[in-house]
Amino acid sequence: MKRYAIVSFVVVAFLLLNCIVCSAQSKVPHPRTVNDLPIDSTVRAKDENFIFQYYNIDTHVTGGIHYIRKTYHKNYIPVLENTQQGFITLRFLINANGETGRFYVTGMDRHYRPLTFDAHITTQIIAIAKGLQGWQPGMYMNEKRDSYYYLVFKMENGYIKDIVP
Repeated sequence: MKRYAIVSFVVVAFLLLNCIVCSAQSKVPHPRTVNDLPIDSTVRAKDENFIFQYYNIDTHVTGGIHYIRKTYHKNYIPVLENTQQGFITLRFLINANGETGRFYVTGMDRHYRPLTFDAHITTQIIAIAKGLQGWQPGMYMNEKRDSYYYLVFKMENGYIKDIVP
C-alpha cells in the first residue's frame, strides 16, 4: 500500500509539473531568425521558411576568406579621422542561385556593447560585399539552398584589422 501511494504521488507531481510548464510557454509569435529583415525584391529566396546558416550547408565563395580579405584590402578606403574600435558584423542572404541581398550591419565595441559605426565605414563594407563574385550556394538533400552568411570585421581607428567568417 505504501509503495502504491508513493507511485501515485510521483505520477500526480509529474502531471502537475507538466501542466505548469505547458501553461508558462509563450504564445507570442516570433520572427523566423534573429534580426529578420524585410524582403528585398531584387533577391528572392528559394524558400522563405527554410533559410540555413552558411556553415550548416557549406555555402562559400570561390577563393574563400583569402579572396574576401584581398578584395577588402584592395577596395576599402580607411576613414582616417575615425577613432572607433570594435567589431562590425555583416549578415546577408546568399540565395540558391548564388545571388546576394538583404545586407544587415550591426556593431559592437571591444567590450561587446552595441556601437553604431560611422556610415562612411559601414556603407563601404556593404558596397564591397555586394561586389564579391563567385558565391556557391550550399547543398541540402542534393539541392541548392538559401543561406545567411556572416562576416565579422575587426575595426581600429577607421582601418579593417581582420575579417573572419
